[in-house]
Amino acid sequence: CNVDKEGFTKVSPFFHFVKASIGSKNLKSIFEDQMLLRSTLRSICILDGDVHPDAKSLNNCIMMLPGNTTPEKFVISYAQKLYDTNSSFWKDPLLVHLGYNLTWCRDTFLKGAKDIEEETNRLIANGASTHGVRRQLSKNFFQSHIEFIQLLLRHWLQSAENSPEIYKFYSTLWILFKKVSEFHGMFGVEWVKARSLDQL
Repeated sequence: CNVDKEGFTKVSPFFHFVKASIGSKNLKSIFEDQMLLRSTLRSICILDGDVHPDAKSLNNCIMMLPGNTTPEKFVISYAQKLYDTNSSFWKDPLLVHLGYNLTWCRDTFLKGAKDIEEETNRLIANGASTHGVRRQLSKNFFQSHIEFIQLLLRHWLQSAENSPEIYKFYSTLWILFKKVSEFHGMFGVEWVKARSLDQL
């Protein structure tokens, strides 16, 4: 999506992304603490799509990523969909140049994802602990294929069929930005909300 100058690009420098490894349950507990929320914690919490929002989520500045599942499952599922449908995605000149094609997707990317699933199931069947194992395997897998994943997500963002979900995320982020910006002294900082995804 191309964001206009009066849109998100105007306020993006005011966003600070915290690098921390905190589980969704712990994050929710922190952001649902009303004392913290009213005094010092005026931030936006973006959780994975598999965390279902409740009636108080927006009041607590909590929102979810698109997809209704974990980022890992979302990416693998989308790659599988593009493979199964022989999508025009695979004809993108950049993908062709980089060597990403249907065969590579099947034999490398999808097989790698399946291997993680099978290893996790093997550990469970043997009564071994899987604590942290799946996360580490997934982390290694995704880091080794980050270039392909970025191209995959770019395609998802540019596909018209995903426009309603993208605009819903955009609108929720706009609401929460308005909610926390004044607390951080961002007076006069105006993010003009697009009326539709076509304006992004």
